[in-house]
Amino acid sequence: MSNPLLQAKEIEVIKGGAAILNTISVAIHAGSAHVIMGHNGAGKTMLLYALHGLVEIASGSREMTAGLGQKLVFQKPVLLRRSAAAHFAFASGITARADMMAWFHKADLADKCDVPARQLSAGEQQKLALISALATQPDILFLDEPTANLDRDSTKAIEAMITAAKQDGTALVMVSHSVSQAKRLADRIWYLEEGQLCDDEEAAAFFGGTHSAQADRFLAET
Repeated sequence: MSNPLLQAKEIEVIKGGAAILNTISVAIHAGSAHVIMGHNGAGKTMLLYALHGLVEIASGSREMTAGLGQKLVFQKPVLLRRSAAAHFAFASGITARADMMAWFHKADLADKCDVPARQLSAGEQQKLALISALATQPDILFLDEPTANLDRDSTKAIEAMITAAKQDGTALVMVSHSVSQAKRLADRIWYLEEGQLCDDEEAAAFFGGTHSAQADRFLAET
């Protein structure tokens, strides 16, 4: 296997005097999809943020390839008070109309360019945030439950764009509450419980039965 794009070694995140993440070590490889699973409050989003660099690590190390490009798409997209096209141009750096429209067509948003970004539906907002990130051609794309509370069609469209990005070589790190989604998208599962990494397994092995007792209880409940 090639050297990882990003590697975390025994990272710890402290909040309010308590360890939210406890000595977690993981590696992210090009073109691989890593899905973070666990109960609410397990530390999934905090791990995503720590790997991205959005939150400070109290101890351990975060080592990444020089010049690494990375983007983070939040569960609730952060959108400007501008049109969808203006938001995309600002976030992606792409201003040529033809290039912009190519991305809007990919997301089935071609007729929404001039709509205020914040007036789009939840699914449309998520698709706008996603293409704005993907257009920068990041080496790693971090996603925090990108399809939470979206309808089936929006979920299907977003998953298709995520899959295409992976096929183009982008590494994906995604928090998901959906076991079925993880089965569809993941190459590797990171299962967390109470800030501890209980499993770091290939998805086929994890769902095939090679997982911790903690993950076994989680899967039995979902």
